[in-house]
Amino acid sequence: MSYFALVTDNYDEVIRFYQQKLAFPIIEKWDRHNARGTRFKMDDLKLEILDNSIKKEKLELFKPGDRFHLVIEVDKIEESYERLKDIALTPPVSTSWNATLFQVIDPDGINISYLSWKNELIG
Repeated sequence: MSYFALVTDNYDEVIRFYQQKLAFPIIEKWDRHNARGTRFKMDDLKLEILDNSIKKEKLELFKPGDRFHLVIEVDKIEESYERLKDIALTPPVSTSWNATLFQVIDPDGINISYLSWKNELIG
């Protein structure tokens, strides 16, 4: 997978969240009369945010929270939590499947899990 795209009616707020709160670097931006977007780098993957509010034919956006979430694997969960604790839903918790995680929610309600494996999983 190269990248995935999220479409939003809250473009400026969502861009600020991913750039300022989550500290994802911007690698590309465009702002035309009928299209506006920003692409972020997330390690080997790219995240594209598209502005639905300026489209001539707007997409009907559903609530993504129940069907979709992002997972960001990190080596040091405590460092990530310290950086994001003001927006974290809970402190890091251990799971029954050998990981530690905490979650944040973006302005559109997308759940983002920061996850650290306790050790390699045995297949």
